[in-house]
Amino acid sequence: MPNRISAAVPRRWGSHVLTRLAVVVTAGMLFMFVMAQSWSVTSKGLSDVEAERHGVAYLQPLVQLIGELTDVQSTAVRGTHPDATQIDAAVTAVDAADDIHGDPLGSHRRWSELRGRIATLMGQRLAGEQAYAAYSSVVALAVDLVRRIGDAAKLVPDPQLDVYYLADAALVRVPDVIVGAGRAADLAVLAERTPSDGAQTRVSVARYQVSVAGEELSTSLHRALDTRSVDGAAAQLGPNLAGQLDAFTSAVDAFAPPAMWLQSLSKVDTPTVTGGADRVRQQTRPLAGAALGELDSLLSQRQDRLSTRQTWTMLGAVLAVLLLGAILSLLLPARPRTLPGDGGVGEHGHPVALRGVDAGPFGADFPGGRFPGSALVDAEPTGVGYPGSPFGGPGSGPAGPPGPAEADELLHVGRAVWGSRREGVGDVR
Repeated sequence: MPNRISAAVPRRWGSHVLTRLAVVVTAGMLFMFVMAQSWSVTSKGLSDVEAERHGVAYLQPLVQLIGELTDVQSTAVRGTHPDATQIDAAVTAVDAADDIHGDPLGSHRRWSELRGRIATLMGQRLAGEQAYAAYSSVVALAVDLVRRIGDAAKLVPDPQLDVYYLADAALVRVPDVIVGAGRAADLAVLAERTPSDGAQTRVSVARYQVSVAGEELSTSLHRALDTRSVDGAAAQLGPNLAGQLDAFTSAVDAFAPPAMWLQSLSKVDTPTVTGGADRVRQQTRPLAGAALGELDSLLSQRQDRLSTRQTWTMLGAVLAVLLLGAILSLLLPARPRTLPGDGGVGEHGHPVALRGVDAGPFGADFPGGRFPGSALVDAEPTGVGYPGSPFGGPGSGPAGPPGPAEADELLHVGRAVWGSRREGVGDVR
């Protein structure tokens, strides 16, 4: 039986293989670039929403603090020493919000200054014009902090219209209504103590400002209720907001009728003005809480959508990488095949060592006189000799050149290897 030999088959990369590889790699890179851009946009959106939610959480107690300050101001202007219990509770609530949300909003320094001013003011016994001036300056600082929180959280320029209108109502219109109503009540008390045409005019102007701010607040909230978000999600605002809005509108209309500014200025009825102002403030504070609650709900829904989108982006990128690897594994040339006989076994079970020899005597079937891949080899026994074999064995002399029979046998094996290479090995297609 003829010995088995081996030949290392070279790999060849055809031009069509390289072209396919280039196309696949380019498409994979473009896809990953798109995925990276989508991830970046989604991450920025999540960061913006998180900042907005920090601002909303801070504004909830801060707006309530402004309402408490205006109440305390009115009490002091009327000559009564205010009770600090409500103020202390409101300050504690803002303190807690500042501890949690102050770092991303950069509000620590301004709140610390405002808190110190409130503590100093509450320790004084003021009344009349002095109380009005002192409390008005502190209230102005609180309103300014509201505006700065909104700017830091980027609430007002939000691209989602329902969020924009809710933020505009909570950050701008609500403080204007609360402060304006308190100012009108205090000016009415002061005008009663020192009657003058100027004092009457100041009260009328303050009432008109409340009317304008109230109308703008009502308009913003109605637009929020009627607006669909830019991303296609309908604004799902709770019924509590609509109910609070109706009560607020009624209170503002009773306090400052829309046609009041067109009428001649008459003597101010102090009890009517102060009572109407108190009702406006009582209705505005729960309306502000409802608006901020709905605002946070919308932002939470957007955050959930962005988180889901980011998760799908990551999964898509992972699947794309796996698919790209599978395609590349199919396009790459196969590994070289090892033909039987490399260090194989001889006819009688003895190992055979291979060494290269020229293939000249075997004709033109092997270009250049060599066998494909590696030179055709002589089978040289490495163990027990073969009786009668011309290759010799233990104790025999050097092996001579193969005889005609052995040459025919090797030629037969070589042609079989060459035919196997032609039939089974070539470019990977």
